[in-house]
Amino acid sequence: MFMRRLSGTVLSVLLLLCLLAAPLSAFAASASDYIGTWELDSVIYDGYSVPARVLDPFRITMIINSDNTGHLTQINEEGDTEEVDVTWYIQTGYLFLEDEEGNTSLTYIDGKIYWNVENLTYVFARARRY
Repeated sequence: MFMRRLSGTVLSVLLLLCLLAAPLSAFAASASDYIGTWELDSVIYDGYSVPARVLDPFRITMIINSDNTGHLTQINEEGDTEEVDVTWYIQTGYLFLEDEEGNTSLTYIDGKIYWNVENLTYVFARARRY
């Protein structure tokens, strides 16, 4: 009797864990979600979202290629340009960008990429095609 109750409890716990894990895996981003050209859409600071157009000339463009390479271009507040070549990989739904200084993770949510850097969150949208 005890073993039957115990095995029923174990099965119930396993079923619950499977049900909880399923939605998480369903929302995990794949490489195809990230591949493409992305432009800075906004910056979130202290809970406030600032549109990228307000930050002009500051811009960031991110290119994620299908061959696991990428390129970031940043134009700072003074108008100076900095460019970095990166490699990338996907792990547990997160995009990791890697260069000679190390790596950083980005998250894909509802068609946008979020990149947390210190106390800022950079939000990227797919580049518009003209």
